[in-house]
This record gives sequence, C-alpha cells and structure tokens, in this order.
Amino acid sequence: IVSVDDYGAAGDDTADDAAAINAADAAAAGGLVLFTPGKTYRCTSQLDCTGEWNLQGARIHMVLSGNVRGIEMDSNTWIHNGIIKKTGTGTISSGEYQCHIKAGDFNSPTGKENVRVNDLILETAGTVTNSNGVVMATATHNFVIENILARETALLGRIVMCHWGNSANYASTGTGHPHNGIIRNIYSEGMTLNSLATGVVYLSGTYGVVVEGVFSERCAY
Repeated sequence: IVSVDDYGAAGDDTADDAAAINAADAAAAGGLVLFTPGKTYRCTSQLDCTGEWNLQGARIHMVLSGNVRGIEMDSNTWIHNGIIKKTGTGTISSGEYQCHIKAGDFNSPTGKENVRVNDLILETAGTVTNSNGVVMATATHNFVIENILARETALLGRIVMCHWGNSANYASTGTGHPHNGIIRNIYSEGMTLNSLATGVVYLSGTYGVVVEGVFSERCAY
C-alpha cells in the first residue's frame, strides 16, 4: 500500500503532482495507491494507473493543453471513490486526448483487459469542447464502468465512450473492438453541447457490452 503524499504529492491544487503520483504508482507495482481525503491533486501531464487507485474522496485535477492524455489505465487496474476534474485548453486532434480516464490506444488493436472504474464524479472546465470522459478504446475488454456522476457541462461530448478507433490497419480483423463490458448507473446533470455525437454513453464498433441505468437531466442537440 502506497500513499501519493509519501512521494511528494502536495494536494493543494497549485503544485504539479503528476510526477509524484506516477512515482507512487510505480512503487506500488500494481498494488494499492491511496490519496488523501479532501485534497486536490493538480496534474499537467499524463498519469499512468497500473494498479488500484482509491481516491478516498480526493480530487485529481487534470490541467491539460493540446494533445495530452489524461489518466491512462493499464490492464488489471481499478480507479474508484473520488472526483476527476479536467480543465482543458488548446486544440485536440482526436478523442483520445484530454479524456478524464482512458484504457487502450486508438493506434493499437490490442487494448487492455480487466479494467474497473466506479464511484466517481467527473467535472469538466476550460475551453476544449467535444472531449470524452471515460473511454474504453480498441480491443479493451472485461471492463466495468459504474456509478459515474458527470456535473453539468457544455464542453463534454460523451461521458462514457467505447470506440474501436477507426484504424485502417485492423478495421477488418475484429480484434480492435471493445467487448465484454458492463456500463451501468451513469448519471448526467446536463449535457448542453450542441453536437449530433453528444451522448451520455456512446458505443462504436463494440460487442458484448451491457448498458443499463443511463440518465441525463437535460441535453441539447
């Protein structure tokens, strides 16, 4: 069991805690990483989750500019029990950038496996529009996404997205598609981005994915 604070994370929403969190994750070696309740961990670069992250009610504030990834999950990982805020600026070239959380790479057909994301609040700020919240990309499989609350936003395009990536390199092989997952209890306070691709849950080229308990207070198209 490792605490991010023991590796230098300040949790004051001022210092950049990305390096400290990644160091704690590496030290845990696939084990449990703990965050301190009530703290806000500001990060300006990619975070890599390779084990279990229990936020214990803390907030991770991803402050991202341009084509930068947010929290990237490896296989056999779990993030739960806290708040993920993303403040995005600049321009992104695809939906794999500036996600709150993502597993899998749009440029690789392999994907990740055994990924769990639950009991989280998603907050979105900044100027980047049509970005994504929690993403399962390409052949990511055996995943569970549940009990997610997204605060009202005019920026976020999709709260949960499963997407095969559109790569011509593996489009016909059937190996680059998210599969065998559960998405349930996804709640949006409101999505007012005016886009035909806006949705609480968005599936593209998936199979064996169960979706249940999806609700939005209001939306705009």
